[in-house]
Amino acid sequence: MPSLPAQDHAHLSMDRRRLLGLGVGAVTAAATGAVVGGSPAAAGSPGHGGPGGPGSSGFALLGDTQIDVDLPERTEGVRWVYQQIAAANPPIVCHVGDLVEHGSVAEYDTYLDTIPAALRPRIRHVPGNHDWRWDSTAGKRYGSLFGPSRYSFDFDGLHFVALDPSHLLQEPGGFGESGIQWLTRDLDKVAPGVPIVLLCHFPFGGDNYYVSDQERLLKLLDRYDVRAMFAGHVHAEQVQRFNGVTQLAVDDTRGTPIYYWVQRAVGSDGPMLKVTAVQRAADGSAEARPVLDIPLAGPRIAAEQRPQAVSLDPAGAALAVSVRLSPHARAANVQAKLYPQHTYGLKDAGPWRNLSPDSAGRRFTGGLDITTLPPGEHRMTVRVTDPDGAWHEQTRAFALPDAGRRLRWSEQLGAPVQAGLAARDDLLVAATTGGTVIGARPTRRGLRRRWQTRIGPVHGRPAFAPDGRTVYVPSDDHRLYALDPATGRRRFTHDAGPRCSAARW
Repeated sequence: MPSLPAQDHAHLSMDRRRLLGLGVGAVTAAATGAVVGGSPAAAGSPGHGGPGGPGSSGFALLGDTQIDVDLPERTEGVRWVYQQIAAANPPIVCHVGDLVEHGSVAEYDTYLDTIPAALRPRIRHVPGNHDWRWDSTAGKRYGSLFGPSRYSFDFDGLHFVALDPSHLLQEPGGFGESGIQWLTRDLDKVAPGVPIVLLCHFPFGGDNYYVSDQERLLKLLDRYDVRAMFAGHVHAEQVQRFNGVTQLAVDDTRGTPIYYWVQRAVGSDGPMLKVTAVQRAADGSAEARPVLDIPLAGPRIAAEQRPQAVSLDPAGAALAVSVRLSPHARAANVQAKLYPQHTYGLKDAGPWRNLSPDSAGRRFTGGLDITTLPPGEHRMTVRVTDPDGAWHEQTRAFALPDAGRRLRWSEQLGAPVQAGLAARDDLLVAATTGGTVIGARPTRRGLRRRWQTRIGPVHGRPAFAPDGRTVYVPSDDHRLYALDPATGRRRFTHDAGPRCSAARW
């Protein structure tokens, strides 16, 4: 059986306030290490009853259980699924998010109660939007129960990375610079020849627009041997092959009691992952059906369709697009479209504009109407699709100038700025969800930083005291920070309780 690192229980320690806030059932699970998310536990014996057959060392996969205490039939279905998985006895189970409906204590307690005790240490969770979209305390609760929301581990010759682009109290997500840097550092450590599997609640690419900066991730796929991505969120089984990977968005367990069995195998084209769906039939039995095979070696999917160059010219009423392909490309079509900035955490299928090839079939050109776009920064996407339906996509930025106005400057803070800004006299205070707080003086050329400090994640707007001698910053770590606006040093901190992240002034 593939070995896993021993479990690290450090992230399960809790203070009295957090214990009281989690409820009895959840506290018991967290305190005993019954459920983990961020640190792989020692696995049990290989499965003996799963679709992989006797001695199978495959793993189980599921998503979107979305436990709701007011819908007991949903709980019963999830319980059935976990009982089936426990009988298969996999070394690990991967849950791709939306464990519960609203993130409440009662929902998490009910979710944990559906999992057989012997199975709990083997589950690897990633958070979904329902896990902390609706409750300002849910993110903290999730971390107390399952550990870090992003992490990685090795299993069965594969390197798994759990991604978390979600934002507290927000429907869609974004990685930000810090998230991509973390992922890059992790992938840089993977040994050559080890296939990489990504786990995330949100699917990427194609018509999926749930992560606002997904192009950052897709750009990384060209540099590393990422072979598979498993996601959820869309409540439908969706297979897409693009940018070197095979992506499976799993069907939701909340609607139909279903899970997936993923098994390493060797076929005529080399090593692969065989994915089988297992769901409850009308008579209550478990029915299995093959879903897909995911290659783990050989040429990357649609690698030859990657453009050698993409040129953009926003002059005039149309954005002129020119795409040059490799001589080895097998392009059934080359398309372009403006990035749908108006799409907020949804799907968007188009419209795509077909680009016209030259006589050699290597350069494709066309234009996109930009007459309705305002001045400023915009994005567009190029997609090159092969005859088998796999594709490679790239998103590029372009700017539309304004004769009367222009962007003077921008400042990169490394993480999303979800809170409002605070200003007094010549000082501007900004804070990020990564916990960075800066004090700076705006000038015509940029921000002149006076100080920078680190606290917990910030989602609420900072505010100055009436006399201007203190700036108050609420944090998701339950503390209110009083900072000296001249130096950024802490005057004091106050434990304001779990609602501090949503402070109002």
